[in-house]
Amino acid sequence: MKKYFAVLFIYAFLLSGTGLFSQENKTDEKAAEKITEDSVKKKKKSTKPFEQGAIIVRGEKDATIDKATTQTVVTEKDIEAHNDKSLNDTLQLVSGFQTYQHGKGHIRFRMRGFEMPYVALLVDGIPFADVYEANLDISKIPVMNASEIIINRGTCSALYGTTGTIGSINVISKKPVDLYLKGSAEYGVNGDYTINAAHGNAIGGFYYWLTANVENQAPFEVSKKLTKAKRQEWYDKFFPNVGYTNTSSTANNTYLNDTGDWPHQEMLKYNITGKTGYKISDKLEAGISASYTESEAKRYSNSLSNIEQHTYNTTTHVWYWKEPTSSLPYALGSGAFNWREVYTVNVSPYISYENKNLKIKANTFYIYTDEDLDGYQDEAETVAVKGWGGAHSNWQNTSAGFNIFPTYKMVEWNKINTSLLFRWDKHLERQQADEQYASSPQGVYTNSYNFAGYDWFDTKLMTGRQFTLAIEDEIDLDKLIEVPVNISAGISYDAQSFDKYKKRDTSGTTYGDLLEQYIAKDDSVLWGTRDSFNPVIGLTYEPLKDFLLLRSSYSQKTKLPTMSQYANVTDSTLDTGLKTEKSYNTNAGFELFFLDKEISFRTDYFFTRFKDKIATVYNTDTFLKTYTNIEGEDHQGVEAIVKTSFDRVFDIMSVDSDFSYTYLRVRNLDTGSQDSNIYMGKKLIDIPEHQVTGDIRFNFISKTSLNIFGSYTANAIKYVMTSNPGTSATYTTSYFKEVKLHNPLMINIKISQIFMEKYEAFAMCKNIMDDYAADPFNPGPGRQFSFGVKAEI
Repeated sequence: MKKYFAVLFIYAFLLSGTGLFSQENKTDEKAAEKITEDSVKKKKKSTKPFEQGAIIVRGEKDATIDKATTQTVVTEKDIEAHNDKSLNDTLQLVSGFQTYQHGKGHIRFRMRGFEMPYVALLVDGIPFADVYEANLDISKIPVMNASEIIINRGTCSALYGTTGTIGSINVISKKPVDLYLKGSAEYGVNGDYTINAAHGNAIGGFYYWLTANVENQAPFEVSKKLTKAKRQEWYDKFFPNVGYTNTSSTANNTYLNDTGDWPHQEMLKYNITGKTGYKISDKLEAGISASYTESEAKRYSNSLSNIEQHTYNTTTHVWYWKEPTSSLPYALGSGAFNWREVYTVNVSPYISYENKNLKIKANTFYIYTDEDLDGYQDEAETVAVKGWGGAHSNWQNTSAGFNIFPTYKMVEWNKINTSLLFRWDKHLERQQADEQYASSPQGVYTNSYNFAGYDWFDTKLMTGRQFTLAIEDEIDLDKLIEVPVNISAGISYDAQSFDKYKKRDTSGTTYGDLLEQYIAKDDSVLWGTRDSFNPVIGLTYEPLKDFLLLRSSYSQKTKLPTMSQYANVTDSTLDTGLKTEKSYNTNAGFELFFLDKEISFRTDYFFTRFKDKIATVYNTDTFLKTYTNIEGEDHQGVEAIVKTSFDRVFDIMSVDSDFSYTYLRVRNLDTGSQDSNIYMGKKLIDIPEHQVTGDIRFNFISKTSLNIFGSYTANAIKYVMTSNPGTSATYTTSYFKEVKLHNPLMINIKISQIFMEKYEAFAMCKNIMDDYAADPFNPGPGRQFSFGVKAEI
């Protein structure tokens, strides 16, 4: 069936090319004008992007550093066409991105093989970050009312500091310029539903904006292609030494026998957002933005659990291979994570000032997140995650700070951008004993119960600060000496200070007080626990105006350790100087434009080398994890994008298309490691070598739209132990082999009809090919149907 995907896209591409023919055969000029008017809904623009939401003062909306790197701007029109609800929906169609479900149930993404913490993620200019371990859930970020989403890959502005190590994502909401009212509702046949409403208005210098939405995700059926026989086939690939059809393992039994609803994939989410502002004068504007999100979710996932162990050498400070103690080298594990209540409060006053050549944007912010989580090792929620003792877990993260972005145009051809960013972070962990395990205590249940009964009690407290001071100079040589070259050069100073670390004493029969813990020693040049200087440079050259654009960029950035990584440095013997990760990033490419930019083609080569990359090591004796620096990784590849946009095709429709191909080669450089969690082979797991995305939109003069969009990925791998090492076996990668994962083809279709100018009805089928995800043990939903309506004033 996958060949039909290629045939369909090629046919649609050729069809869009008939626009070339129609350009030369204008037999009915009035009809052509009518198509141009009717194919797209024409009305007075009631909103614009919330300018305060962009971290870069974009002015002309094409800052040099943005043009010099690989940038994608997802517009309101794109979001509407795909019916995106949350950020994970949007990123599925962006070249170089893959979204997936993390072990604890959160939806995360990889960009060019890098995990989320290496990408700056901001919503209306406010950093969206987990202050402790950077484990975010992007399904909690609504985009239904976004004006645009600006995505940079490879290098990004120095103004982001070290948070944007290899990229950035800015989600920018709308700002009303007139009366605006819009509502929508969507229902999925499996029980999913979404209700969304947005309202705003501008009266004189005053404006306000309100949005509210509720989203429900019901349990879904997996692909019917993943039959019991197919699951057995995948099971045998990853367990070559087992060769049986079932075991007593709950995960094995659930995976091999379950062919209905995928268990524990449920979520109910509410979000309310508002902002109000007043233009005090032509130069000064002030306002406040706030949001509240509340959700509860049940997430279930399977994982391949490595039974082999590791031991720590206190002399060399390295985790070494330790022979497996089980007769099975691998097991299929599972986890059911019940996020009972999660809510986030975000308040951000802002101000902007503009006086001739000087512009200043600034905001302060306060973000508080409270998460209640129960973790289990089985679908039925009868076995608590080991180490928790059946305790309920509560994390409270608080972040407060400010961002200041002054811009000064020194002369017509030179502009200076600067940023001053500061944030204070607090992480508090709490637990509560679970009565369910009172008759059969597990782990720390007895001690925790003796200490607090069934009351909540604190277990860990950490605080820290982060600081960024950056400057970026933009030079337009075209305005200076009429050479079409733009240069952007900048540098940031980034620092963090790990201030406080307290942990509950778990020695003895009862828990004691929160005790001061060892804090990692400082290794900074100027201030704090760690710091660094991070230069960025970008250049564009347009030798043939509106036809050929050349681009190149380079950055050297660091990734500072997280609180969770510092928390594992519990004494001076373990404080071996956890280093900041260093990345060297380059991007080079060109872009061609044809037919007054109705057709464009761009390609980019990208390369990133990481040194001293921080890797996770698990000690299966204590079931705890720690961190260590490894030699590094290489990420490189090629990205090509073709876009077409024709208003007149056969005098009945407009056609827009967007196709991309990404080749990604990622290699582990730490080939001398004696830890199989770090090195089983040169390739990194779960990262596809090839990715194709496609998006075709047909807008007919009848105000009917047909949107076809999807993606295909190939050649992601995992490692499997081929044999069980002996009692005193020396570590070697020969014990492992690569197993290719599934190559998923995901195609979605949406048909919509506008009627009475202000109303729209639509039907949508996601995953029409009924395929499953690359990881066959966590296949995701199969074919899904939904229907909805929209209304707008």
